[in-house]
Amino acid sequence: MSKDTFFISEKQMKHKTKTMEVLAPAGSAQALAAAVNAGADAVYCGGHRFGARAYADNFTEEELLSGIDYAHLKGARVYLTVNTCLKNREIAELYDYLLPYYRAGLDAVLVQDFGVLSFLRANFPDLPVHASTQMNLTSAYGAELMRSLGLKRVVLARELSLTEIAAIHQATPIELECFVHGALCYSYSGQCLMSSMLGGRSGNRGRCAGTCRLPYQQPPSERANYPLSLKDLCAASLLPALQEAGVCSLKIEGRMKSPSYTAGVTKIYRELVDLLETAGADQYRVSSSHMETLLALGNRSGFTKGFYEVRNDPEMVTKDSPDHHKDPKKTGSNADPVKQETEEYDFTRQKLLISGEAVFLPGEPMRLLVRRGGTVLSVSGAVCEKAKNKATKEQELREKLSATGTSDFAFETLTLTAGNDVFVPLSALKELRRNALAQLKDALLCDCRREPPKAAEKPQAREKAVRDRVDQMAHQRTEPAVAALVSLRSQLAPVLASDRVTTVILDTLLYEKEWFLTALGEDVARCHEKGKQAVYAMPYVIRRDNALLYEGMRSDFCALPLDGILVRDYDGLALLRSVSYPPEKIRLDAALYTYSDQAAESFAALGYLHQTLPVELNEKELLHRTAVHASWIVYGRLPLMVSANCIHRNKKGCDRAKATEQLIDRRKKVFPVLCDCANCTNLILNADILDLTGEKETIRKLAPEELRYQFTTETAEETAAVLRSDAFRQDQTKAFTRGHFKRGVE
Repeated sequence: MSKDTFFISEKQMKHKTKTMEVLAPAGSAQALAAAVNAGADAVYCGGHRFGARAYADNFTEEELLSGIDYAHLKGARVYLTVNTCLKNREIAELYDYLLPYYRAGLDAVLVQDFGVLSFLRANFPDLPVHASTQMNLTSAYGAELMRSLGLKRVVLARELSLTEIAAIHQATPIELECFVHGALCYSYSGQCLMSSMLGGRSGNRGRCAGTCRLPYQQPPSERANYPLSLKDLCAASLLPALQEAGVCSLKIEGRMKSPSYTAGVTKIYRELVDLLETAGADQYRVSSSHMETLLALGNRSGFTKGFYEVRNDPEMVTKDSPDHHKDPKKTGSNADPVKQETEEYDFTRQKLLISGEAVFLPGEPMRLLVRRGGTVLSVSGAVCEKAKNKATKEQELREKLSATGTSDFAFETLTLTAGNDVFVPLSALKELRRNALAQLKDALLCDCRREPPKAAEKPQAREKAVRDRVDQMAHQRTEPAVAALVSLRSQLAPVLASDRVTTVILDTLLYEKEWFLTALGEDVARCHEKGKQAVYAMPYVIRRDNALLYEGMRSDFCALPLDGILVRDYDGLALLRSVSYPPEKIRLDAALYTYSDQAAESFAALGYLHQTLPVELNEKELLHRTAVHASWIVYGRLPLMVSANCIHRNKKGCDRAKATEQLIDRRKKVFPVLCDCANCTNLILNADILDLTGEKETIRKLAPEELRYQFTTETAEETAAVLRSDAFRQDQTKAFTRGHFKRGVE
């Protein structure tokens, strides 16, 4: 990218990151302790709500508050995942949920939802926010957009190469976090609806069922294998390259995994980062024993380095088995490293060593001085009595003071001064110890604690206000406009011939790079000749290569007489912002999720009024959020996955044939796979066609601005039939679904 683009300035240019954070998963209180004890600089975990791993053990409020304290006492940081999409009723509950953790000194929150992001900036302005990998940030455009909105860090998409990461680092000063170990999703994170549509468990709500790990048949073969199951990532050998690229945080996946896994993997990456810091990149080596241990801790048909060095690699796929392997024979070792080293892993909360000085003299208040580093606390207790019968022995005083129980401290040294005839009640002695240790803990953590934020009043549920607005719009509007998205050249003629269609959405799948502007310009002219608006649908993912394409032709592209652009990711949105494309002509697609009015209004505050209603909301939830400027998808095969790994290439090699492949599941459902070779992307479509065209009453109540028909694999005849009437639903050769219209997602 050239230096005249919006996000590059000399003041922002950075040198390579010198110290990389080891960031470990903590799916439970035990895993948090294991990670911190194994040397993690930071842990990320979920509370009892709003996290993208709903089936992890997660934390109760009490456990998480205690875990934050423990991590801080040990010099580690805690990041909380609030990286799911929140519905209207949930946004109002977020303030009370976060407040205790905020006051305890929570170090950052990870988010996916744009409404949650704006909520946090308004209500917890000094709480650092990280963009979750669920936001699918793939270029410097998206990263700089997040920085401009006040975020401290972005967790980059796992599909990026080292070259792309380095370009982002050179373009913007925002912190970059990358995955280095653990499971890989087949789809770009945040762009996957497969688990949601097939089983009702949404990845956007933290409930992914792992449908990519199921077997699928690929015609003409009749044998099922695992074409969507990727091997586990292991980037241990790439730490010097990641450091050079500007990565500041190395993220280990695994909140659903055991504390043993967390401890073992964290311990090795701690050792490797320390080795890199002391020996330097030239002397950095990953030993065979390190690799054997990592393999034994868990792998899927071995490891892959992911996308860091290759754009697309068939060897990433497990093919024959999606399961984890812990067989030592698969590691090349004669022993099981996990069994050997389990005793070395500490899953308990380690106590911090302190020194103490206690004084017990008759007629004087008992005193206990405790010291940890430069922090010193002196506490007084009850007045010591002179023994009438039996004095309290010094050994007994020492034993009772040293019994620190469940506290976070243990005495390394304890000096006692006691009179020979002193009597100390044990209850008073215990109270002295408890007070001293509690005050020491408060003193050590005082810099972490926060006062309640000075923000607006606690937000309240706005359902009635939303409902009133929806009712008002329903009375004002008659019939919504009709838009048709066209993916195949043969579909364009019947769409242009339809009197119902007012807007034609020209999908990026229609075009090749070589004649992109010419072909798009011709299609726009054809739409205008028929009296229809012309909207261009950008790629599902904007990465450095296609961003450079748009940047290179930005003057000509912006000069096209388009009536709008449909944007499908944050990077595409940021790219258009960088060239000052009119926000009123930008339409947000469904993957820029607006589950709540907070999210919709947050986009609207930036000028983006026209949005697409989320496909995972049910009828009731749709009616409880505004649809004033929204499109509602009522027909089409919804995209279930957007992937960088190419099914066609894995099967036949890369011939840039723009092929349509098929996947057949165990129930004999056929899923079309579109290959977008111009953008090096696969699009896996649902086997069943969404059909909500018959929901006339809901359309009347919802009052969307526009109904959208999405044509993907339809022939010209099928396209015409769909637009002509509802008769297409009588076609017994096709399966139809109402998606989440009735069931929704949890």
